[in-house]
Amino acid sequence: MKKPVNFQKGYALAAALALAACQSASPPDASVRFVDVHMHLHPLGLDVTMGGRGRPAGPLDVAANLAKAADVLVARMDQKAIRTALVVVVPSPRQSPASSYRDMRDAISAHPGRLKLMAGGAILGRMVQAAPGSVSAALQADFTAQAQKLLAGGAAGFGEMMVYHLCMNPQHSFQQVAADHPLYLALADIAAKSDVPIDIHMEAIETRAPVSPRLARRCAQNPASLEPNIGALERLLGHNARARIVWQHIGWDNTGQMTPALLGRLLGAHKNLFMALRVPPRVARPDGTQIPNRLVDPDHNIQANWLRLLQAFPDRFVIGADEFIGPSGAPARIAASFDPTWAMLKQLPRALAEKIGGGNARRIYRLK
Repeated sequence: MKKPVNFQKGYALAAALALAACQSASPPDASVRFVDVHMHLHPLGLDVTMGGRGRPAGPLDVAANLAKAADVLVARMDQKAIRTALVVVVPSPRQSPASSYRDMRDAISAHPGRLKLMAGGAILGRMVQAAPGSVSAALQADFTAQAQKLLAGGAAGFGEMMVYHLCMNPQHSFQQVAADHPLYLALADIAAKSDVPIDIHMEAIETRAPVSPRLARRCAQNPASLEPNIGALERLLGHNARARIVWQHIGWDNTGQMTPALLGRLLGAHKNLFMALRVPPRVARPDGTQIPNRLVDPDHNIQANWLRLLQAFPDRFVIGADEFIGPSGAPARIAASFDPTWAMLKQLPRALAEKIGGGNARRIYRLK
């Protein structure tokens, strides 16, 4: 492993100048076509499934509803000058993994050039979670065949692959898989050979700590303690340096350990690591105080230490708003991160905004 880089050393003045430029820069030109690397389509919408809004009467036509949700997403993309969005397939309790993948693929295919598929979460993720111990040669061969089938079907990469997923409410789930699981190492080799990225969902845990009382109250599935996972991530990154790993949901910290200092160290040590920014709808506690390590402050201004990180690694960040778009088109109340995430981009200097808003994503995901 390469010697970690102290990204903060030597550029404090440059970062201060960058902050001033950020505050005075005009928003990027509306003609710039951006890329969102992490969005979801939902056949009902989270407000219905988790928030108690009325479910439509009659049987649920998942395929038709996903097609409507895709239309809604493209319309919202037009409002933000977003040319392309990558849509992630995640397991659905209503369908088999194969059906979840097929219906999402079909909805996306109706918008060529605008929507692209990141596949593997529903099919490959289930295979990884079902094999917590050793992996047989037969399982690895089946896993490889399934991954290659997804790419042949048009997937732009693999995602969203779960490493550490905290449960946020009783209808949510806790999921934990080591980042250096043998099948994830195999996936890195497949991704490197095929020149596609892997998206991972992972809370940052550098040191063992008790789970917060808030998370314990929210969901009984959450563990009593947070176990370190950064070492396993570094082993995944070091396994195949040609495998591009995109860590999603950066700036949405739920452990208190996703610090710019940690992220800077990892970026300095691993050139195949990239990060997708997300601004959650709530970044302050009910009393108005700051939640630690969120990308923006309670007034939704980018925090200075985060801006220094973006300025230090301008080619390594993209935007993944991570909102679930339903078929109704009504504004979401739950996990409505699309608008605040894209609003953050307007605070950046123009050149940096163009890189993070689109240029980096086109290079990392090999988008035309």
